[in-house]
Amino acid sequence: MKTLLRFTWLSLGAVASLAVVALALSLPAPVPLAAGPRDTPSPAVTPTPVASLYLPALQRTHRLPDPVGQWTRYTLPDAPPTLNKIVMSNSSLGWAIGFTNSSGAIWRFDGERWNAETIPVVGELRDLSVVSPTDIWAAGAWNPTSGALLHWDGLAWSKAPQPEPQPVCEHEAVLAFSASDVWLTSLCGRSDMVDGIYHWDGSGWTLSHDTTHDFTLTRFSSTGPNDVWVRGDGNATLHWNGSAWRSFGGPDNVQLGRGISMSTPTDGWKVDGNASCSLERFGPPCQSTAWMVHWDGIRWVDHTFFSDHADLDVQAISPSLAWAVGGTATGYFEHEIHSGSLDKWDGQSWRLVATGPGTFLTHLSVLGTNDIWATGADGAIYHYPAP
Repeated sequence: MKTLLRFTWLSLGAVASLAVVALALSLPAPVPLAAGPRDTPSPAVTPTPVASLYLPALQRTHRLPDPVGQWTRYTLPDAPPTLNKIVMSNSSLGWAIGFTNSSGAIWRFDGERWNAETIPVVGELRDLSVVSPTDIWAAGAWNPTSGALLHWDGLAWSKAPQPEPQPVCEHEAVLAFSASDVWLTSLCGRSDMVDGIYHWDGSGWTLSHDTTHDFTLTRFSSTGPNDVWVRGDGNATLHWNGSAWRSFGGPDNVQLGRGISMSTPTDGWKVDGNASCSLERFGPPCQSTAWMVHWDGIRWVDHTFFSDHADLDVQAISPSLAWAVGGTATGYFEHEIHSGSLDKWDGQSWRLVATGPGTFLTHLSVLGTNDIWATGADGAIYHYPAP
């Protein structure tokens, strides 16, 4: 079942459907959930002590006009690929991973264009972690029953050692702090293998946490080696404090685990979502929704619901600054009109600050505080220097 869910997630139609809120962008401003005048935004949520780790205190957003600025589109050599991650190191160096024509692929940005890298043959790459220009890890699958793990040493990509026994099926997420401190999640869906979170200490892999009965864990974020978060489909969210993993399960209505990003041990964001219909196709009355969830150092708190678009990825810069990308669609099936979205957290509220380009934006990397890079569901990479 988990393997089936994973492949549904990876299809382009599925990626698009995750971002859908089938409402036109011309809809009027939504109504705040809090009591008060109809067009008054809800105040910032102040958590109250309750037993649950989630609090149902959603704050709806109000739309803003697009600022002056343009999205720059970069077409990759192998088109159209499916892009699963982007990491920008600086304005003249960046990395993106995914797959095209049933083969995994890595692209590197040189300041002007994205070029395909020469890599060992893999079926698909799903996650990427950059430690330095000479220490980069990429994880994925050779095929549906075998994991793939690659390493960049500054000169070439090569196969990296994997957890035993082989194969450990598909790798979903990777997070590296150094050559001797790397985290990896795997998915098997087989009774003779263990789904889990593995740790590399420079000489070998050990199973740190058995996740056989959890949803697929697909996203890492951290503020340091002793503050690691990983989340996945459904309500699966786990935290590593340097000695043990703790599960932060959420409400049962969360079907789709999307981005997660921490700025400090007491501040971070993730995107939760659900769908009212098949993830393969969408359009009214079929809808997919998303909302922002905030970490306050104690619990995850439901915070903001977007009524006219849905986000897929988020990056927290500081407690007073975060960005999120996603999109919207209007119309039915082959007549749908797609648009990307860029949202900004300013310490008080989330607001839509830019729309476009004409595709969903699926993964995010921010340089500095406002230099936005994102992958598109159309297989291109987009750049937006936000004001």
